[in-house]
Amino acid sequence: MQNDSKSHRKTRRSTPRRIVCWIIILSGLGLTATIGGVAAVIGAYYFVTPGLPAAETIRDIPLQIPLRIFSRDGYLISEIGERRRIPAKNVHGYGG
Repeated sequence: MQNDSKSHRKTRRSTPRRIVCWIIILSGLGLTATIGGVAAVIGAYYFVTPGLPAAETIRDIPLQIPLRIFSRDGYLISEIGERRRIPAKNVHGYGG
C-alpha cells in the first residue's frame, strides 16, 4: 500500500492543465515586455525631444561664407567651411 501512495504522489499534473499554465505565464511575460518596450520608446522620445531643433530651422540652413586661403601669388589654395546642399535625386542610390 505504501508503494501505491508514493507513486501516486509522484505523478505529474495533467498535460492540458500544464499547457494552459505555461500559456498564461508566457502571455504575462509577453505583455510585460510589450508594455516595457512601449514605455522605453515613449521615454526616449521625451528625453530627446527638448534637444532637437525645430523643423523650420532645419529646412532653412544658411550657407556659410567659406574661408578662402590664398597663396602670396594670389592663387586659391583651399576653401574651408563651405556647406553645399545636394538634392536627394543627385545622390548615388537615391531618387531617379
